[in-house]
Amino acid sequence: MTPDETDVELQPALGQADPVQADPPPVQDPPAPDADATEADVSEADLDQEEQEKQPMTGGAERAAEAPSAGEEAEKNGAVKLKIPDEEPEEVKFTGLNKEELLRVAGTPGWVRTRWALLVVFWLGWLGMLGGAVLIILQAPRCRDLPHTHWWNQGPLYRIGDVRAFSAAQNLKGVEQKLGRLSELKVKGLIVGPIHVAPPDDAVALRFEEISANAGNLEQFKSLVRAAHKKGISVVLDLTPNYRGTSGPWFSSVSVTNVAERLKSALVFWMNQGIDGVQLSGVQRVSSVVPSLWTDIRAIVQNGTEEHPENRLLLGVSDLSSPEDVSSLLSSSGVDLLVSGVLSSSVDATERAQSVQRLYSEHGQQRLSWSLGGRTEGHMASVGGPDLVLVHQLLLLTLPGTPVFNYGDEIGLMDEGTRFPRMLWDSDKEELNGTLQLFPQPV
Repeated sequence: MTPDETDVELQPALGQADPVQADPPPVQDPPAPDADATEADVSEADLDQEEQEKQPMTGGAERAAEAPSAGEEAEKNGAVKLKIPDEEPEEVKFTGLNKEELLRVAGTPGWVRTRWALLVVFWLGWLGMLGGAVLIILQAPRCRDLPHTHWWNQGPLYRIGDVRAFSAAQNLKGVEQKLGRLSELKVKGLIVGPIHVAPPDDAVALRFEEISANAGNLEQFKSLVRAAHKKGISVVLDLTPNYRGTSGPWFSSVSVTNVAERLKSALVFWMNQGIDGVQLSGVQRVSSVVPSLWTDIRAIVQNGTEEHPENRLLLGVSDLSSPEDVSSLLSSSGVDLLVSGVLSSSVDATERAQSVQRLYSEHGQQRLSWSLGGRTEGHMASVGGPDLVLVHQLLLLTLPGTPVFNYGDEIGLMDEGTRFPRMLWDSDKEELNGTLQLFPQPV
């Protein structure tokens, strides 16, 4: 390497090490831009701008550092920047006093006086309401006393027109054996008979004090009365004179006086046997033909004695169906209850309802009794139809007065060629065969 070349190589090196001493290079004019290069630079600048727009705005912190401070911006523009919090401030919840704080407050004199004042006001108010209630009760008008009722106003009566058809025993003993079933039905009174000796249409052969051999005997009757009383069931004896004949319940008009006179002594006899009442059919006839004897009959039955001070029932039976006639007979005869044909008449339902309302308004429920069927009419299912048995039972039990049922009405027993079909019990289920069969009166 020649000395000249060495100097040339060292000078640039020295110039890099010590730029102060190096002479600046001569300024030369930039070369004229090439048209192709200028268009390429513009295209690159457009691409760089698009890339910046696509980039997310994450350079806020860097730009903020380069930007002037808030104070400087405010000084420049006269505006203030506000920072709005992202979340709403948390609401202050009322928690109340804790146990220790409550105990401290409760013992203060003000609260003690307040509690005593409230306690006094409460008891004064309570005593005031109590005194007001007592004053209202004392000044309120008294309720009317309930009407006096007898045992026959307290439940239904159950009528057994023929004791032979009522049980398998076919006598009074068989009736006694079925008293438990009658007690389950809540029967209050049992109407038995007639059971006395009474040849049809023969007033001379009539014997009130003698029981027909087909029905039983006097000992069976006494036993029946005692057993019924133990179960709370009263016994009413049907003493209709000519119950087997066709000339009327009191025979002919000529014999009414004689029969009524004989009935008076018979009533005394049966009252001594412990019966609780008497049923008589055709009361309108005897009360109008022999009123004096009828008054004696009423007195014997209705007036108590020293041995039997309790009241006894005088139950009348009439075939009258007009409410005017029934009401007149109730007033003139003086019977306690009267079984009539008001409900069995052929009038429509509206007229029946009006008849019931009239009788109730004129006599009250203590003297009214209701029945559908009877000794001459037959059983309820035959009179009103088997489909309406439940409806008629409900009717009798809800009307104001005493309902009177025939034996078998509770099961819809129907008549078939006789007014006294055989009663059906649980032991007869095999004979029913799924339907209610009817049996003629046993011979």
